Amino acid sequence: MAVLDFLPVSDARSDAVQALLGSGVFERSKGQERLFLYLCEKYFSGQSEELKEFTIATEVFGRQAHFDPKDDSIVRVEMHRLRKRLREHYQGKDGVRIVVPEKSYQLDFRFPAEVAPQEPVAVEAVETPAVAGTWWKSWGVPLGIGIILMAVIAAATMDRREPRVETAAAAPRKQETAERPSLRAGRALRILCGRPVMRYTDPYGNVWEGDRYYEGGEPLILENIESMQGYDANVLGGLRQGSFRYSIPLDEGAYELTLIFAEPPIAAGPVVNPADETREFGVALNGKPVLRNFDVRDEVGEYQQAHFRVFKDVKPGPDGKLEIRFTSGSQRAFVNGIVLRPGVAGQLLPIRIVARPQPYADAKGNVWEADIYYRGGRQIVRPVPPGGGVADPRLYLGERHGTFQYAIPVAEGSYRVNLHFWEFWWSKAGSGSGKAGDRVFDVFCNYRPLLQHFDVLAEAGPSHTTVKSFGGLRPDSQGRLVLSFVPQANRAMVNAIEVLDEGVAGKTWKQ
Repeated sequence: MAVLDFLPVSDARSDAVQALLGSGVFERSKGQERLFLYLCEKYFSGQSEELKEFTIATEVFGRQAHFDPKDDSIVRVEMHRLRKRLREHYQGKDGVRIVVPEKSYQLDFRFPAEVAPQEPVAVEAVETPAVAGTWWKSWGVPLGIGIILMAVIAAATMDRREPRVETAAAAPRKQETAERPSLRAGRALRILCGRPVMRYTDPYGNVWEGDRYYEGGEPLILENIESMQGYDANVLGGLRQGSFRYSIPLDEGAYELTLIFAEPPIAAGPVVNPADETREFGVALNGKPVLRNFDVRDEVGEYQQAHFRVFKDVKPGPDGKLEIRFTSGSQRAFVNGIVLRPGVAGQLLPIRIVARPQPYADAKGNVWEADIYYRGGRQIVRPVPPGGGVADPRLYLGERHGTFQYAIPVAEGSYRVNLHFWEFWWSKAGSGSGKAGDRVFDVFCNYRPLLQHFDVLAEAGPSHTTVKSFGGLRPDSQGRLVLSFVPQANRAMVNAIEVLDEGVAGKTWKQ
């Protein structure tokens, strides 16, 4: 097998690629293997979005510059064959699956819900979720026969057959787990609300657990949830609803809490009374209300869109537990996901985002999240980093450009935002023909101007980076810093974003 230098080291996706190539699936079709490797290289270099039929035809299948897809269907035919070959290969197999969605040239890695090893449990501790549509099939979660066998022999292995698309039996009202989550710096508890006992690793390496620590409410699995704002769609595909609470045992200390919501449509048919679409509910932490008359769709403006609420300096109560209570109002309360991580008293941990498809650890060891919380624009990974003695040049490889926003969820407080820019396209590394005025744009935070008529080339020159810093920024009523990038000449752009809590005394995190 060829050495694949573009593959990350020790990565579940890399293992899946190597396993597929080693299976012999392409043994009699080197053209298909060449196409697959090409798509892999573009995926891992962050260039999948740039793929076109013409590019594939000329770079993979040797077509000439006068190639016309109307006369030559080589790419469409070979892509169809590759999709079929992948489907047939993974038929009946467990583990990570590699697919190429229809009408797309981008690889997609489908991660299974891994059932966590555990001691035999009583039947009442196993949840059977209500199913809405066919989305649940993709998880392959043990249901049906497994529950019956567990009731009979109390410790049998659950069956992996696909569930029927119907509402399952009512879930238990209570699921308390005495085990205290092991949280320390750099670790987090991530709960997929409404899911059965399992473990799921998202594309960025974050490990999520099935629903636990809850009492009351009912689970619901959703369909047709798509990846949104850079957030993994699998995290948004289930929820717990009703009036319920989570009681999470914690060590003493300060924590950060993120609640994740994606509002499913309430009414299947036409709504006569607009109030029928209103879902208002409340959330309290250790008995203290933190969200009142909270309406996810009203805040986001549409269904099935990711919405986040963040709380800092969260501490366990006198009983050593953090209670998160959801109280129904006009409709049943709900939550899709819960993230709890060790924090710092009085401050939110730094939020660092790089416009790339994978997380990045900089020279100081700071981890920058993969591109997230965005809407609009396009992401691209440039072929070379900036030169000229830049301290961390690879921070600037990724870029989001166009007309776009970042809606970054934060807790109440005052923040400093650092925006990182490097002009590649008009620099010597790009076209080499840039001059002042070629790229001009505005930047707003919560619709107030931060930069007006900003010209990266005029500011930093054709081969240099620049960082613009803004302090005293406060979140809007929905707990967000909304950064809007609006073009004036050509496209707006940004390479990386850093959000630092200034704290009660106005002090910012050291960089």
